[in-house]
Amino acid sequence: MIEIQNLNLLECLDSKMQEMEDFLKNNTELPDRDNFLQLLEIAKTNMKTINSVVEENQRILGEIQELQQYLNEIKSRNRPQIS
Repeated sequence: MIEIQNLNLLECLDSKMQEMEDFLKNNTELPDRDNFLQLLEIAKTNMKTINSVVEENQRILGEIQELQQYLNEIKSRNRPQIS
């Protein structure tokens, strides 16, 4: 559930950054426009890094869940049977 919320948040941030970039590119008379565009590029790079980390965390979480399931199966096999 947390992973889905994180992905939705990242998609929303990406969409908003695209809107800001479009606005800045279409409004050339804005003061400090170039500075904002540079900051936006830095933010995009950071978003790519965050996306990579989220993807890696999801992969690791999947592996942990598989190991937990495997351990649970081993535990259930090793429990003494009550007759």
